[in-house]
Amino acid sequence: MTKREHFTYAGVWLQAVHWTAFCSLYSFAAVFLKGMGIQSGGVGLILAVASLAAVFIQPATGAWIDRGPAKRLKFASKTIVGITLAATLVLIPLQSIAHLPSVGIYLISLIGIVILQPLFSALIIRLTDVGASVSFGIARAFGSLSFALGSSVIGVVVSETSAKSLPFITAGLLTLLFIIVSRFPEVKSTHDQPDVELENVFTESFFKKYCGFLEIVLGIAFVFVFHTVANVFLVRIIENAGGNETNFGFALTLMAAVEIPVMLFSKSLIARFGTVKLFTFAMVFYVVRSVALALAGNLMAIYFAQVLQAFCFALYIPISVAYVNERMHGQDKVKGQTAIVSATTLGGVIGSVGGGFIIDTFGVTQMLYGAAGSALIGAILVILGLYKKNNPLQFSKEALK
Repeated sequence: MTKREHFTYAGVWLQAVHWTAFCSLYSFAAVFLKGMGIQSGGVGLILAVASLAAVFIQPATGAWIDRGPAKRLKFASKTIVGITLAATLVLIPLQSIAHLPSVGIYLISLIGIVILQPLFSALIIRLTDVGASVSFGIARAFGSLSFALGSSVIGVVVSETSAKSLPFITAGLLTLLFIIVSRFPEVKSTHDQPDVELENVFTESFFKKYCGFLEIVLGIAFVFVFHTVANVFLVRIIENAGGNETNFGFALTLMAAVEIPVMLFSKSLIARFGTVKLFTFAMVFYVVRSVALALAGNLMAIYFAQVLQAFCFALYIPISVAYVNERMHGQDKVKGQTAIVSATTLGGVIGSVGGGFIIDTFGVTQMLYGAAGSALIGAILVILGLYKKNNPLQFSKEALK
């Protein structure tokens, strides 16, 4: 195997196993917690606490990595995977004998899997920085493929056994992920600057340095209020339309499957249209999807809304990574990726708590209307940030001076 092939396979395996583990741990959280007797409001609160903790941890982690040598990125990734795996292993025997401690341990696992997202993106981007022929879009497409297949298989296993099988599945996947990260190619960024003192993420100087980025980060937080609601409470949306767990599994698989073609060709799309236009397109379709889901009155309409995932989230993931990578200094790239993911996580906090509260108080339909309004506000903010000062390249020119 050539060095280039080794880099490509490393990126693909990293994304594939990570997103399967994410599916088992985070996407099936409602199923696992329901098995422990926790209702929708409690599920939303637990996921919100995990997301809120990640919001504070991610920026500090990104800043620590950026102001040190290249090896810190891999070390941090491996350490967090190890902590997440350890927590999941403790959860296996604990889930049957202690309710409250089980929730606490589960929170640690949830926080870990969320924190890993920007770090794994940065690992793959670092390969491209040294000239490796690695496409983040292709690697992420395999993540979606694995998520789609994994959601179906995990759903069958859980239905045949119980929700208590989820920690076993997650532990196995995290063990494989730890091996992959441990063996991940050790490369230096072309911009590697060991021990340089840099500013933290959420500071005035950082956002002044990159024109329009504050609006983009805020907008993404609003958009991901809807995104979180549409995923965390998908099972309730399906039930509200007369469906069951089988329909839920199909909707989850369909959503992940339609992402694959877009992510596979994301590199070509970026070369053809540029990140700014594609980012704008993704935001517009987030609004379209939110309206479609809010107005969906039956299962087929919900499935149609799931297909629209191809034009929003499937584009957003590789485009947001490429946007930060091409428009920020090398020593700021991890912080930039961290800021983006922190915004999505903050949106997740609001969506989880607010969505659960609105469902319990007013109902599923009202929750979806509110989420659609949040998506609209977020899309407007992101687009304003992208075209601030009527110059989509202003951001890049100032960043690269």
